[in-house]
Amino acid sequence: MSLGENSNKFKIGDRVSGIFTQSWITGEPTQQNWVSTLGSPLNGLLAEFVVLPEEGVVHVPEGALVLGGRMPSIDQFQIHR
Repeated sequence: MSLGENSNKFKIGDRVSGIFTQSWITGEPTQQNWVSTLGSPLNGLLAEFVVLPEEGVVHVPEGALVLGGRMPSIDQFQIHR
């Protein structure tokens, strides 16, 4: 697993989660945002490994309740910037 060479928001071992709408960071939703949703039209997270942009991933706090399995860590994602 890896981080892109310009990635500076995460480090190997961080607990992370991909955000559903990869391009919707702030503001009102737009039609352009909906073409970047995980699961459709983009591939979702039910995969052994995924590649996501750094802006499409968030830190998960320690102690966060995880339902249905364990929370992925940075070693399962390839994050690029």
